[in-house]
Amino acid sequence: MIINISGDKSKTKVLADKFNEFISASKNASKVLIILASGKAKGELLEQFYANCDTKIIENLRVNTFSGLVYNTIQDNWGFLENQITSEKSVILPLNSGMEPSQYILKNIINTLKFDGYNSKHSLLHQLFRRYSLIVQNNLSEDEVNKRSNILKESFAQDAAKALKLFNAQTLNFRAFDYLRQIQIFNYIYKNTDYFKNIEYLIVDDADEMTPVCIDFIEYLAPQLKDYLIYYDEKGSSRTGYLSADTSAGKRLAKVFNTSIIDNNTNNNSDAEIIYNNAISESSKLLNNFSIYSF
Repeated sequence: MIINISGDKSKTKVLADKFNEFISASKNASKVLIILASGKAKGELLEQFYANCDTKIIENLRVNTFSGLVYNTIQDNWGFLENQITSEKSVILPLNSGMEPSQYILKNIINTLKFDGYNSKHSLLHQLFRRYSLIVQNNLSEDEVNKRSNILKESFAQDAAKALKLFNAQTLNFRAFDYLRQIQIFNYIYKNTDYFKNIEYLIVDDADEMTPVCIDFIEYLAPQLKDYLIYYDEKGSSRTGYLSADTSAGKRLAKVFNTSIIDNNTNNNSDAEIIYNNAISESSKLLNNFSIYSF
């Protein structure tokens, strides 16, 4: 089922109970996949789950944020990936790193290519990383990128495509993958291996906070699932007007699963009130984090 809900503190217990139910039905915890929006949510869910668990021995729990799921998938399938890389250099494990190695690689690529209309290499680097992020997070194909570039009449589209193609090749050569490159590799793994073939049950919390590439993965799993529970907030919860939550995610998933959305909201606040309260809440958090030092 897909449930639209906002601000319900009992939601974590409902998710934990459903997790327990799915494990009992599957007889195997590894057949249940849970995707959460944050590490904090993962900790709270597992705490509730263990407090009321019916099973004495549990192995291979698959409870992750989407980023954690991506990382673990690459680690578990590195042998398969290494065999697909044709370069001579070979290492045992990939360097699943931050953005610093990527910045270094892309900066060197920019120095070897000519970009018309860009005098500032620093500005160009930021533009390419922004483009790279949008392509990955929205799971855009090369044709989709070209279509958008033509609509926008981008002058540097071909140069940008060439730079990012070189970037992808060099990150493979160095086995250096930032979180965005990991997502690209994750897409390749789940489409070309049977790593997720045993997943029969799915739980997703805060689907409105998932990026389109995560929603695409959920859509890929949908045909093989026996049951599922998906929570989302049509108003975007704490991200409304702040971090651009995808408030259309619930409707898209309802089409994927050919089901209706259960509305459990009792909050009648207007959008303006929600945005205002969220802004005040965030400001308070920031102020509370400041410390005053005297020298």
